[in-house]
Amino acid sequence: MATRRRKISIGLIILIVGLIITFLDFVGFERVAHFFKEVKNVVREDFPAWYMLILFSIFLIVLLLLQIRKKYKPMEVSSFVLSYPRYGYKDIGYEDWDGVKWLLRYPNPSPTSGLFYSESVSEKISQLNVKGPFCPKCKTELSQGQRFFHGFVWVCNNCEFKVKKRYNIYKGQEKALKVFQGKFRKTINNRKA
Repeated sequence: MATRRRKISIGLIILIVGLIITFLDFVGFERVAHFFKEVKNVVREDFPAWYMLILFSIFLIVLLLLQIRKKYKPMEVSSFVLSYPRYGYKDIGYEDWDGVKWLLRYPNPSPTSGLFYSESVSEKISQLNVKGPFCPKCKTELSQGQRFFHGFVWVCNNCEFKVKKRYNIYKGQEKALKVFQGKFRKTINNRKA
Protein backbone atom coordinates (compact mmCIF):
# COMPACT_ATOMS: atom_id res chain seq x y z
CA MET A 1 0.00 0.00 0.00
CA ALA A 2 2.82 2.39 0.90
CA THR A 3 4.70 1.66 -2.33
CA ARG A 4 1.52 2.31 -4.32
CA ARG A 5 1.12 5.70 -2.64
CA ARG A 6 4.77 6.48 -3.29
CA LYS A 7 4.38 5.59 -6.98
CA ILE A 8 1.26 7.77 -7.23
CA SER A 9 3.06 10.67 -5.52
CA ILE A 10 6.09 10.40 -7.81
CA GLY A 11 3.85 10.15 -10.85
CA LEU A 12 1.93 13.26 -9.87
CA ILE A 13 5.13 15.21 -9.19
CA ILE A 14 6.43 14.24 -12.63
CA LEU A 15 3.10 15.28 -14.13
CA ILE A 16 3.22 18.70 -12.42
CA VAL A 17 6.80 19.32 -13.54
CA GLY A 18 5.81 18.31 -17.06
CA LEU A 19 2.84 20.65 -17.00
CA ILE A 20 5.04 23.53 -15.82
CA ILE A 21 7.55 22.87 -18.60
CA THR A 22 4.74 22.61 -21.16
CA PHE A 23 3.24 25.86 -19.89
CA LEU A 24 6.59 27.63 -20.17
CA ASP A 25 7.09 26.27 -23.67
CA PHE A 26 3.57 27.28 -24.76
CA VAL A 27 3.61 30.79 -23.26
CA GLY A 28 7.21 31.40 -24.03
CA PHE A 29 9.97 31.64 -21.53
CA GLU A 30 10.63 35.25 -22.45
CA ARG A 31 7.13 36.31 -21.40
CA VAL A 32 7.38 34.41 -18.11
CA ALA A 33 10.85 35.82 -17.50
CA HIS A 34 9.51 39.32 -18.21
CA PHE A 35 6.70 38.72 -15.69
CA PHE A 36 9.16 37.59 -13.04
CA LYS A 37 11.41 40.56 -13.79
CA GLU A 38 8.47 42.82 -12.99
CA VAL A 39 7.86 40.84 -9.80
CA LYS A 40 11.55 41.13 -9.03
CA ASN A 41 11.35 44.90 -9.23
CA VAL A 42 8.50 44.84 -6.76
CA VAL A 43 10.14 42.33 -4.39
CA ARG A 44 13.86 43.22 -4.53
CA GLU A 45 16.42 44.28 -7.10
CA ASP A 46 18.76 41.30 -6.72
CA PHE A 47 16.01 38.63 -6.58
CA PRO A 48 16.46 36.23 -9.58
CA ALA A 49 13.38 35.53 -11.72
CA TRP A 50 13.97 31.80 -11.93
CA TYR A 51 14.05 31.67 -8.12
CA MET A 52 10.38 32.71 -8.02
CA LEU A 53 9.54 29.96 -10.50
CA ILE A 54 11.28 27.37 -8.34
CA LEU A 55 9.53 28.60 -5.18
CA PHE A 56 6.17 28.53 -6.93
CA SER A 57 6.84 24.98 -8.19
CA ILE A 58 7.82 23.83 -4.71
CA PHE A 59 4.65 25.41 -3.32
CA LEU A 60 2.51 23.53 -5.87
CA ILE A 61 4.26 20.24 -5.12
CA VAL A 62 3.80 20.65 -1.37
CA LEU A 63 0.15 21.51 -1.87
CA LEU A 64 -0.30 18.44 -4.06
CA LEU A 65 1.41 16.18 -1.54
CA LEU A 66 -0.84 17.49 1.24
CA GLN A 67 -3.90 16.71 -0.85
CA ILE A 68 -2.58 13.21 -1.61
CA ARG A 69 -1.87 12.63 2.08
CA LYS A 70 -5.37 13.75 2.94
CA LYS A 71 -6.96 11.56 0.29
CA TYR A 72 -5.01 8.41 1.10
CA LYS A 73 -4.86 8.93 4.85
CA PRO A 74 -5.80 5.66 6.54
CA MET A 75 -9.31 5.79 7.91
CA GLU A 76 -9.73 5.54 11.63
CA VAL A 77 -10.97 2.03 12.20
CA SER A 78 -13.38 1.42 14.99
CA SER A 79 -12.66 -1.27 17.53
CA PHE A 80 -16.36 -2.10 17.62
CA VAL A 81 -17.20 -5.70 16.95
CA LEU A 82 -19.72 -5.63 14.15
CA SER A 83 -22.24 -8.11 15.42
CA TYR A 84 -25.98 -8.04 15.67
CA PRO A 85 -27.81 -9.87 18.45
CA ARG A 86 -29.93 -12.79 17.36
CA TYR A 87 -33.20 -11.29 18.58
CA GLY A 88 -32.47 -7.67 17.73
CA TYR A 89 -32.26 -4.64 19.98
CA LYS A 90 -34.67 -3.02 22.36
CA ASP A 91 -34.44 0.78 22.24
CA ILE A 92 -33.96 2.39 25.66
CA GLY A 93 -34.16 6.00 24.50
CA TYR A 94 -32.23 9.01 23.26
CA GLU A 95 -29.51 10.66 25.32
CA ASP A 96 -27.70 13.94 24.63
CA TRP A 97 -23.91 13.98 24.57
CA ASP A 98 -21.37 16.14 22.74
CA GLY A 99 -23.99 18.30 21.04
CA VAL A 100 -25.92 15.45 19.35
CA LYS A 101 -28.38 12.71 20.33
CA TRP A 102 -27.47 9.05 20.69
CA LEU A 103 -29.88 6.10 20.74
CA LEU A 104 -29.17 3.68 23.58
CA ARG A 105 -30.11 0.06 22.89
CA TYR A 106 -29.98 -3.22 24.71
CA PRO A 107 -30.11 -6.71 23.14
CA ASN A 108 -33.46 -8.48 23.41
CA PRO A 109 -33.26 -11.58 25.57
CA SER A 110 -33.76 -15.00 24.05
CA PRO A 111 -37.31 -16.31 24.37
CA THR A 112 -35.85 -19.60 25.63
CA SER A 113 -33.76 -17.98 28.35
CA GLY A 114 -36.51 -18.65 30.87
CA LEU A 115 -37.46 -17.04 34.12
CA PHE A 116 -34.50 -18.32 36.09
CA TYR A 117 -31.82 -16.64 34.00
CA SER A 118 -30.64 -13.26 35.20
CA GLU A 119 -27.58 -11.39 34.07
CA SER A 120 -25.34 -9.49 36.41
CA VAL A 121 -25.34 -5.71 36.29
CA SER A 122 -21.84 -5.61 34.76
CA GLU A 123 -22.98 -7.96 31.95
CA LYS A 124 -25.96 -5.73 31.23
CA ILE A 125 -23.77 -2.62 31.10
CA SER A 126 -21.26 -4.35 28.82
CA GLN A 127 -24.08 -5.27 26.40
CA LEU A 128 -25.27 -1.68 26.11
CA ASN A 129 -25.18 -0.45 22.51
CA VAL A 130 -25.11 3.06 21.06
CA LYS A 131 -26.50 3.99 17.66
CA GLY A 132 -26.10 7.38 16.11
CA PRO A 133 -25.38 10.21 16.13
CA PHE A 134 -28.79 11.77 15.52
CA CYS A 135 -29.76 15.37 14.88
CA PRO A 136 -30.82 17.13 18.10
CA LYS A 137 -33.52 19.05 16.18
CA CYS A 138 -35.26 16.37 14.07
CA LYS A 139 -33.68 13.05 15.22
CA THR A 140 -32.47 12.17 11.73
CA GLU A 141 -29.28 10.10 11.65
CA LEU A 142 -26.32 12.32 10.78
CA SER A 143 -24.00 11.66 7.86
CA GLN A 144 -20.31 12.42 7.85
CA GLY A 145 -18.13 14.57 5.63
CA GLN A 146 -14.48 15.47 5.83
CA ARG A 147 -13.27 19.02 6.40
CA PHE A 148 -10.52 20.46 4.20
CA PHE A 149 -7.74 20.70 6.77
CA HIS A 150 -8.48 18.46 9.71
CA GLY A 151 -11.46 16.75 11.22
CA PHE A 152 -14.95 15.86 10.19
CA VAL A 153 -18.32 17.50 9.88
CA TRP A 154 -21.53 15.68 10.80
CA VAL A 155 -24.49 16.88 8.75
CA CYS A 156 -28.24 16.32 9.00
CA ASN A 157 -29.70 15.69 5.55
CA ASN A 158 -33.15 16.75 6.72
CA CYS A 159 -32.71 20.13 8.43
CA GLU A 160 -29.09 21.04 7.46
CA PHE A 161 -27.86 20.91 11.07
CA LYS A 162 -24.02 20.77 11.09
CA VAL A 163 -21.48 20.11 13.81
CA LYS A 164 -17.68 20.03 13.44
CA LYS A 165 -15.77 17.25 15.16
CA ARG A 166 -12.12 16.21 15.38
CA TYR A 167 -13.07 12.54 15.16
CA ASN A 168 -15.24 10.45 12.86
CA ILE A 169 -18.65 8.94 13.68
CA TYR A 170 -17.22 5.56 14.68
CA LYS A 171 -14.82 7.12 17.17
CA GLY A 172 -17.75 9.22 18.44
CA GLN A 173 -19.79 6.05 18.99
CA GLU A 174 -16.95 4.51 20.99
CA LYS A 175 -16.62 7.63 23.13
CA ALA A 176 -20.38 7.93 23.66
CA LEU A 177 -20.61 4.26 24.64
CA LYS A 178 -17.89 4.70 27.27
CA VAL A 179 -19.60 7.82 28.64
CA PHE A 180 -23.03 6.17 28.88
CA GLN A 181 -21.63 2.98 30.41
CA GLY A 182 -19.92 5.15 33.03
CA LYS A 183 -23.18 7.02 33.71
CA PHE A 184 -25.07 3.74 34.19
CA ARG A 185 -22.37 2.37 36.53
CA LYS A 186 -22.52 5.59 38.55
CA THR A 187 -26.34 5.44 38.72
CA ILE A 188 -26.31 1.80 39.82
CA ASN A 189 -23.63 2.45 42.44
CA ASN A 190 -25.67 5.42 43.80
CA ARG A 191 -28.75 3.19 44.11
CA LYS A 192 -26.77 0.55 46.02
CA ALA A 193 -25.40 3.10 48.45
